[in-house]
Amino acid sequence: MTYENAAEGALLKDLYSGRNDNLENTVFAMLGPDGKKRLTMTGRSPNSVYGSGSESAATMARAMKRHARRYGKSSDTKSTLTRSTEQSPAVPTVANLRLALNVASCENRPLVIVFHQEARSRRQLETNLGEVVWKKLLVGRSEYVVVDEPKALATIAQLRNDPKPGIYVVRPSTFGDRGRLIASIATDHKGTELAKELDAAFSKYRPREKIRGTHVATGQEIGVKWETQTPITDSRSSRKSRQGRTRRRR
Repeated sequence: MTYENAAEGALLKDLYSGRNDNLENTVFAMLGPDGKKRLTMTGRSPNSVYGSGSESAATMARAMKRHARRYGKSSDTKSTLTRSTEQSPAVPTVANLRLALNVASCENRPLVIVFHQEARSRRQLETNLGEVVWKKLLVGRSEYVVVDEPKALATIAQLRNDPKPGIYVVRPSTFGDRGRLIASIATDHKGTELAKELDAAFSKYRPREKIRGTHVATGQEIGVKWETQTPITDSRSSRKSRQGRTRRRR
């Protein structure tokens, strides 16, 4: 989400900036529960802290377990949580549908859309989801986004015209610019019933294999572009982009 949210970009740049003091394409940081205290060095990737050898992942896992033990038993941690978070874990949502479709396509996962125009009802749907999405049956199998305007669903087949409130599971397109409905779940479903319906919908999703070179070449050929909300300042990305344009001109 680096280039999709100016405030988030400013935070990431404060955590780590590149050679030209610019925001990089990737940032790695491990922070305490207050979102401020740095528990490790920061860098462009975990390799900056834990190395790139065969043991780097195991080293990182051990460090994360140490931090979890330290903060998991701290009373200070609980005081930083809101009452609603204590009652139901937050759903890990992406900022908006445009970005969520792109992320889901990149990750080869289905996308769950929470849709309701009324704020209180929308929050209830999120609460219902929060009670099940972290369970072993569902965790890590989908991306999530909350939508409050019907017009925002124009890129989803079957939801363009007069969408009803509910939870929708969508298959993102190859290039993440639109989606097709896999399943719809009524607003009154929750708990075990909701978990089973999501599991069934996720099981219908068959990810498409993507070979990066072919995928990028096809996108360039048919004119698919991703316009970031804020300018890309990573010098390496800019250089690659210029080189790509040069090759296409020859």
